[in-house]
Amino acid sequence: MPRTEPDSITRWEIHGGDAALDLGVIAAVGTAAEVLRRAARGTLATSRKLARLADDLLGEPPRPGLSKGRPGLMDRVVRIEGRLDALEELRPNGGSSIKDQVDRIAQATGADQAGH
Repeated sequence: MPRTEPDSITRWEIHGGDAALDLGVIAAVGTAAEVLRRAARGTLATSRKLARLADDLLGEPPRPGLSKGRPGLMDRVVRIEGRLDALEELRPNGGSSIKDQVDRIAQATGADQAGH
């Protein structure tokens, strides 16, 4: 009794060009999926870095594990400027700094000449 429907091997032989096309489509879809996965991973990493940058610039409010929060960039700059202003007192400025006052006392008592 002859078979009216070809078996799978005969089908592949008859439509061999379609199989190559199918494999090409599968490879293209796989490649596109990998490109999208890598792009998404890179985008996610970049967005995390931008979020950290925003937290550094704007500061972070208090939360569990970070009871005082974190000051933002401008708060930090103000604090550093305050420290620098305090250091200015140690430089001579023509009479009103601590350094000028110590020099005047040293001259008045002769302490500036004691080491020479």
